[in-house]
Amino acid sequence: EGNWALHDVILTVAEELTNALAQGIGPQHQDGNAMASCPLARSNSLQKLHLYMLAKGAPDILAKLAMFLKSELLHTGFRTDFIEGPQKPVTLQIHPGAPKQIIMEDCFCIGRLPTGEVQVDIHGDPASKIYVCVFNLPGSVIVVDGWNCSGLRVEVAGRKIPKRVTGSVFMIPHDTSFRLHVGKHCLLIGPPEGRELASQELQQE
Repeated sequence: EGNWALHDVILTVAEELTNALAQGIGPQHQDGNAMASCPLARSNSLQKLHLYMLAKGAPDILAKLAMFLKSELLHTGFRTDFIEGPQKPVTLQIHPGAPKQIIMEDCFCIGRLPTGEVQVDIHGDPASKIYVCVFNLPGSVIVVDGWNCSGLRVEVAGRKIPKRVTGSVFMIPHDTSFRLHVGKHCLLIGPPEGRELASQELQQE
């Protein structure tokens, strides 16, 4: 029964993320080539997913969520090569000047407990044990901010996107570097080559 309950939560969250992206970016940008910031309601399903990840560990749950998310995105009309193309690595720095980590996985989370594959110690900050989940799809990087109490701010090409009271889901092309501001920390995510498309505008609803 517990496994079926978790299955239903994962499927529901995949549907919620897909709906947020589809409504936020429109059908003309479903190839992953545009940047977008879309509102995401902090639903009961997201809260339950958070509790499951804390109790059972995030990697296996995120892997299943990534599978369902790809299926939902295909069903909604996102291009096949956005979902099923060759996997692209991303680099991550936990702060400017830190060594770059090469990440090949198609999903990972960032948090202040060992639950997160990428651990960031933020003492005294009113932040969740899991800050964000990142899905490294072939066509784009999707960042999900569904639990961070202190709010997540994303900076692309020097432009800071305002925090939302609710959650957010961001879609950022692979050849674009961006910063995640969580508490007092600034994490850098981008392509291994370090290229950045400064000319692209981020669509924000």
